[in-house]
Amino acid sequence: MLNVVLNLFFVIVLKMTVNGVAIATVISNAVSSLLLLYRLTHTGTAIRVSAHALQFDHASFCKIVQIGLPAGIQSAVFAFANIIVQAAINSLGTVVIAASSAAFNIEVIAYYTFNSFSQACTTFVGQNYGARQLDRCRKTFALCLLEDVLVTVTVMGVVLYFGHSLLALFNRDPEVIALGYTRLSIIFSGYLFSLLYELMSGYLRGFGISLAPAVLTTLGVCGIRIFWVQAVFPRHADFQTLMLVYPLSLFVTAVLILAALIVCRPTTRMKKQEKKGNLRMNNDFVTLNNGVTMPRIGYGVFRMTDAAACEEAVVQAIQSGYRLIDTAAAYENEEAVGRAIRRCGVPREELFITTKLWVTDTSYEGAKRGFARSLERLGLDHVDLYLIHQPYHDYYGAWRAMEELYAEGKVRAIGVDNFTQDRLADFLFWNKVKPAVNLLECNTFFQRENERTYLEREGIQMQAWSPLAAGQGKLFENETLCAIANAHSKSVAQVVLRWLVQRNIVPLVKSANPQRMKENLDIFDFALTDAEIQQIAALDTGHSCFGSRDTAEKVHAFLDAACSYQV
Repeated sequence: MLNVVLNLFFVIVLKMTVNGVAIATVISNAVSSLLLLYRLTHTGTAIRVSAHALQFDHASFCKIVQIGLPAGIQSAVFAFANIIVQAAINSLGTVVIAASSAAFNIEVIAYYTFNSFSQACTTFVGQNYGARQLDRCRKTFALCLLEDVLVTVTVMGVVLYFGHSLLALFNRDPEVIALGYTRLSIIFSGYLFSLLYELMSGYLRGFGISLAPAVLTTLGVCGIRIFWVQAVFPRHADFQTLMLVYPLSLFVTAVLILAALIVCRPTTRMKKQEKKGNLRMNNDFVTLNNGVTMPRIGYGVFRMTDAAACEEAVVQAIQSGYRLIDTAAAYENEEAVGRAIRRCGVPREELFITTKLWVTDTSYEGAKRGFARSLERLGLDHVDLYLIHQPYHDYYGAWRAMEELYAEGKVRAIGVDNFTQDRLADFLFWNKVKPAVNLLECNTFFQRENERTYLEREGIQMQAWSPLAAGQGKLFENETLCAIANAHSKSVAQVVLRWLVQRNIVPLVKSANPQRMKENLDIFDFALTDAEIQQIAALDTGHSCFGSRDTAEKVHAFLDAACSYQV
């Protein structure tokens, strides 16, 4: 809106032309940037910017360059081609220049309206691709296409109907208005091709495919415009002939991008790769409510109190393919985990490290101290996820401290552990920053469907500790699970873990056996049917496999034991 107002002010009031449009654009972009920065630094939501949290991430930088550089080069070449076209316009005299400038002011407003759908498509496709919701990627494209067509046709109709009046706002010369309307008519006829190639390019970029649309747009738009000005325009040096290059170049580009889309078929190709298990190591992540991605399955080290054995197990787990490592101050093995991280040979930025705040430190000052000790023991400068381990003591005060740690960039995400629905509902009511994760006991005998549904509604990722119930209830001999496992040529453990993943729950598994470590990861090359999921649902007892703390006596006993931990 500010850009539009300033365009009118500089062009109509101050009688500036291209310079006025440029100045208006710079001012409006600067104001928008400052407003956005202020909003991001003063928000109470999880998505915010903190000067203390800003740091260089090499992996993210490389990914940004990979996707952004081709688009940047494309824009530069695009601008170069338009300069050549503008030079040809300038050769036709001042009246043509004035007409073209007036029409351009209208075009640019309309273009950014149309282009917003492409930007939205890229954003939402990227989010759903990251979440492995490939069907939603196609739906996003279809919805953006429908909305963009409706908006484009509407705007085209308005502009072409009121075109003469709109042009008169910039210049009242009848000849200028007539030529300007000629440009509007020709260029707007090509905007349907423009929206097609922009949307398809945005769709491909959402999948991280940036080079192909950049190269094809450079060839289709820039190549044809340069060729037209150099080869065709000199033989027919009139304004109408020159303007025809716009719809022609847009049409060719749309055809080229469509061909690329047909060849790439990103959703089909990704689904085939999923079935083959080729995406397991790179793309099986969930996206938390603050935008941070977390591996879909993790490795836990609960009760690994032998430091050497714990260190070796974590090294083996990472080498087997695990990238999420879950520890806690109360596990008394953070130092061993830290040594394993330094030994494993995998870059830190590829790992997702979770630790937890113990009950005795669950207060504002205690959380600061507890986190500092955990960070020192791990030998890290930050952790990826920090959880309140138990819903006892002053967890409201602890959360305020964790929010500060998060704002400082020492923690990439914060969450809770063992918070039942009633506790969490009260917690959410009084806090602005929503937990990214709730870690709960969840297995085939204690399925927590109500908890899962509630967390999903609140946008909180559910994790599962003891997903295999420590083998209780003769889980590995269960007839239902064994039958399903045999049908898929998988183990019972793989069936259970796959069942959790299909319910969008992140399981934390534990095994010191390298073969079992790899086996537990090998769950992405099959899927349980709806009937099989229903069969597993029937195994739910509704009760914890490890006992609950549903009486005052049990809570007191737990807290007495909790105070004996050396954290």
